[in-house]
Amino acid sequence: MRLPLGAVILVALFLAAAGMARVFGDNGLFMAVWAGGLLPLAISVVSLVVFFRLLPGKLDPRKHDRFVIVNFLTKVVLIGAWITAVLVLTTWPQAAFVVSLLVNFMAWHLYEAFRYQQYYLAAGRHGRVAT
Repeated sequence: MRLPLGAVILVALFLAAAGMARVFGDNGLFMAVWAGGLLPLAISVVSLVVFFRLLPGKLDPRKHDRFVIVNFLTKVVLIGAWITAVLVLTTWPQAAFVVSLLVNFMAWHLYEAFRYQQYYLAAGRHGRVAT
């Protein structure tokens, strides 16, 4: 299986940012950056795997819309719980955590939307989309 270039680039940028936080900051800064990016990365990878493994045979746009809405609401709940846990239970730099979380969430969320759009454009060209 070939890894999508966009995902590889996003992971590399996240690892570079975490590495820079480790080299130029203290352990708390590194952990804040790491914690801020790890959950959005994990959620998006799972979402993409679920979409591309379980849904391709079900190209009804209504099923896709339902998947995207449930997926987004699940992300919001998980990330809200994660923010609460990290800000209440740790002494890591809060600004670094929030910035890392926000940047990673937006990047991965936009990447997911791009991948879904690519999939449906390709499926539409091949006449596989149910209308």
